[in-house]
Amino acid sequence: MTAVVVAVFAVTYVLIAARRLRVLPIGRPAGALLGAFLMVAVGALRPAASYAAIDGDTILLLFAMMALVAYVERAGFFEWAAARAIARARTPVGLLVAVSALAGAMSALFVNDAVCVFLTPLVVVACQKARLPLGPYLIATATSANLGSAATLVGNPQNMIVGGLSGLSFAAFSALAAPAAALALAINIGLLLLYYRRDLGGGPLAPVPAASFDRGRLARVVVVVIGVVVAFFAGAHLGYAALGGVVALVLLEREDPQAIFARVDWTLLVFFAALFVVVAGLETTSLVDAAWAALGPGSATTARPASRRCRSCTCSVRTSSPTCRWSCWPRRTWPPTARPSPGCCSASSPRWPATSP
Repeated sequence: MTAVVVAVFAVTYVLIAARRLRVLPIGRPAGALLGAFLMVAVGALRPAASYAAIDGDTILLLFAMMALVAYVERAGFFEWAAARAIARARTPVGLLVAVSALAGAMSALFVNDAVCVFLTPLVVVACQKARLPLGPYLIATATSANLGSAATLVGNPQNMIVGGLSGLSFAAFSALAAPAAALALAINIGLLLLYYRRDLGGGPLAPVPAASFDRGRLARVVVVVIGVVVAFFAGAHLGYAALGGVVALVLLEREDPQAIFARVDWTLLVFFAALFVVVAGLETTSLVDAAWAALGPGSATTARPASRRCRSCTCSVRTSSPTCRWSCWPRRTWPPTARPSPGCCSASSPRWPATSP
């Protein structure tokens, strides 16, 4: 059975990593779904176990954040924020700094992919009006969004998985990650200015026309988003706090939210749900525990290059085995003050230590 399960996982991994194979060009979500079905079909998991393997907190948070971002985008918040940032950037260098800071800050509160999608057209228009090269500013948008998203548990799907499986609160994670993300963002801006210094010449930028938007709708969205963020820091359940924001906007807008739900990336939800099942199937073998036991104290060092070789979200789910989670440390004593004991990641260890709630 172990060989069959490993074969199913390997096929799924190839379909996910290769995105689209010529032999079977079905894409990542369908590849993960195929793997989840096969894990049940070959008997690695019973249907009930496959349902239990799906982390509902992560799926709920993903859905709620995507719906919330859809409301934010429809209200014109991204256009409004970008217009204000660009208007204050009086030089090409200032524009690069403004774009980087805006992309990084927004990605800390919203999913980074959405920030890139919504900011890119605005950056392109600003560059075209100022007759500036697109390359430096688009690179700044992409890299800054990635770095800024690392600051909070809602910045990207990988962090959402980490939050759901580690038990870290939003405030605790942000206290650890936000300073590092801010430093990385500052370094990134410096490197961009250094690398593109010859492309950032020129005089003052031409004024950008003010974006048109519904001020009432924008105000409602901003108030709700602030409320959601406050709930995050207050320790509320992340998924239901975000869902509460979505429900509040549904009631405030007083219209059918079908158009909002149409903007939710349902294939991403399918991908993550199926991936949880695939990994749960692999955990029925002894390979995951054996791999972590072999890695020992250097497991964190090994995880970094591993996440670069594969999709980092895949790596996050793969390292979510109950015997390999951050439960090696009590949740009340984060950050850890000592290395975990050698036996903390053994198959016989409890899911959470006795000192955790």
